[in-house]
Amino acid sequence: MTTIILNDNEYQLSDKLRVAFKFQEVNNHKPYMQLFDGMADMPIEKQIQLIWVAFEMANPGTASFENPSKAMQWPEFRDYCLDNINLNDIMEIIQGIIEGIMYKGLSSDEIAKKKEARKQKAAEMNEE
Repeated sequence: MTTIILNDNEYQLSDKLRVAFKFQEVNNHKPYMQLFDGMADMPIEKQIQLIWVAFEMANPGTASFENPSKAMQWPEFRDYCLDNINLNDIMEIIQGIIEGIMYKGLSSDEIAKKKEARKQKAAEMNEE
C-alpha cells in the first residue's frame, strides 16, 4: 500500500476502486482510464487531488495541522503538498495508487506483463 508523509507522520493511502470512482466524480465523470492515462499531462492540482481522494478515504477525519480540533480539508492538504512535496514524489505516489487500484494482489512481474499487454493493445488500436 502506498503511503505519504505529512507533517512528519506517515499515512496510508487507499488503493480501492472507490478512489477511481470518487476521482471520476470530481472530474466530470470522465472515464477512469482516460484520467489515469493522462495523469502526467494533468495540472499539478489535479494530480494532488487524486492523492487527496486516496488520503481522505484511508484517513477520514484526520485532524487539521492548523487547527487540530477540526478535520483536514482539501485546501490545507493541497497547500501542504505544494509547499512540502516534490514533483517526483507526487508522481511516485500517484503511480502507487493507480497500480494498487488496477493490479492489487499481483507480483511485480505480473504487473509488468499486464502493462506490456495493455501497451500492445493500445498500439494495435492506434494502428486501426
